[in-house]
This record gives sequence, C-alpha cells and structure tokens, in this order.
Amino acid sequence: MALGSVDLVGVGEAVLDRTVDYTKLRHQFGRPIASFQAAQHLIANMRIALAAARLTAHSAVFWLGRGHLASRATAIARMRAAAAARLITQDAHQLHGGMGYVTETDLHLWSERARLGATLGGGADVAAAWLEETIDEGSAGE
Repeated sequence: MALGSVDLVGVGEAVLDRTVDYTKLRHQFGRPIASFQAAQHLIANMRIALAAARLTAHSAVFWLGRGHLASRATAIARMRAAAAARLITQDAHQLHGGMGYVTETDLHLWSERARLGATLGGGADVAAAWLEETIDEGSAGE
C-alpha cells in the first residue's frame, strides 16, 4: 500500500505538471489563464495536496525500510494520496475545460489511473479502518 501511495503521488505530479503547462498556453480574454487568480488558487491547492501526499508516502516507505510494520503511516499515506489524486485530477479537468476529456490529450488516462490506483487494494475507507485499528490497539504502528 505504501508503494501504491507513491505511485499516486507520481500520477498527481504528472497531472499537475501538464496542467501548469496547459494554463500557460491556453488564453482567455487575451491573456493566459495562468494569470487569473482563480487558476492560481487551484494550482496552489493542487501543489499543497501533492506535497502532503508525498510527505506521508515517503514517511511510510521510510518506516517500512527500517523494518517496522508501519500500519499507521501506510494508512495515512494511502488516505492522503487518494485524496490528493482525486483533488488534482478534478481540478486539472476544471482548468483544462473540455480539452481534458478529449482523447488527443492524456489527462483522461491519468485520471483513470488515479481512480484505479486509489481503489485497488482498498480505497481510503479501508485505510481509515486500518488507522482506526491501530488507534484502538494503542499502537503507533511503527
């Protein structure tokens, strides 16, 4: 599950990079949509979500690499990565407009990968159950 979280972080980063590039190219009212405050806010929120997901995924991998069970860290990483992937892909589609749904761009493929990655092996609800179990046991999981 920790590596699945890292994969979702990679998906989020790929989508974010493509979205930033697209907002610089797409013009509305004679200027790039990247210059609009609303677009900047969406991009900033996407970056914040990605940073949080990356941090929690790296933490889970760190503890696993040290030989710990890391149930808690893995559950948190799973929930954070799934939420970030969902937010990033949804906002990317918002910023791409109709272009995000056509097959000439690859955004729809990344969105599908994020959706599948967030649900394979159990979604955020399964991770929340793991987290609840570790809290009930009084163990940090590390």
